[in-house]
Amino acid sequence: MELAPTMHGAIFRVTFGEAVAAHEAKRVCFREATLHAEGDSIWGMNMRVGQGSIPTRNFMLHMRAEASTPSGGTIHVSATGSAMACFTLTASERTPGGAVMEVRIATSFISKEQAGVNLHRELPKDESFDVIAARAKGTWNDLLGRVDVPDPGPRSEEVDRHLRVFYTGLARALSFPRRLDEVDKDGNVVHWSPYSSTGDVHHGPLVTDNGFWDTYRTVYPLLSLAYPDHLGNIVNGWLNAFKEGHWLPSWASPGYRNCMVGTFADVVIADAIVKRVPGIDKATAV
Repeated sequence: MELAPTMHGAIFRVTFGEAVAAHEAKRVCFREATLHAEGDSIWGMNMRVGQGSIPTRNFMLHMRAEASTPSGGTIHVSATGSAMACFTLTASERTPGGAVMEVRIATSFISKEQAGVNLHRELPKDESFDVIAARAKGTWNDLLGRVDVPDPGPRSEEVDRHLRVFYTGLARALSFPRRLDEVDKDGNVVHWSPYSSTGDVHHGPLVTDNGFWDTYRTVYPLLSLAYPDHLGNIVNGWLNAFKEGHWLPSWASPGYRNCMVGTFADVVIADAIVKRVPGIDKATAV
């Protein structure tokens, strides 16, 4: 199995080796959610979330998946009650190199319909696994390439190890906070808000999964230096959390979790304003 990511989904390429006989079932199945088979797709939702004493209202992760086969054959969709749903590939003869199934899956915190919008926008059927994988690789190469080590020293095992540690750390720094916003069918940036007491949908960017007690003096200064074009959206995401929940998060996962000392999100926003990071909603910030 191979996987390539997009912003709200992924494509899987599953290769069933030549040892799998033509008459044997070749399946990709989904579990651990409420699932349904619908036409040539599978859709479902999962409402599992633990927020302690702080409720997260209307929280659910919607998913929609479609499958195709570049190697030939027919794909059937089936569901066993609502506990499991599968794509099954059947072929009339053995395929040299093995039969292949590509499964495209997208998610949404907003609705089943929005999951379908994300699927068809980010994982169109006319783009192959290799094209989508190359785009994801290019995105990461562009981001990691903004920070260069001009003279790491003569090539050696130790130098390679240090570079691996550095760029692994940089990739981790760029993985959080995570974006909660999506683009609707009309091209508007919208989001489901765990910060709102009603847990409904609002306009604009939103972020989550971050604690500020250490990142305010490490990750965010790094973002202001090398990624100011992204930091503006991130800061606006925190400001939208303030507008929807009436206070800045100290730890977000995905909504408020009052388990962090201090309110260092204030420092993050103030630092970004002082450094003139573009695109910040200063009227809300001040």
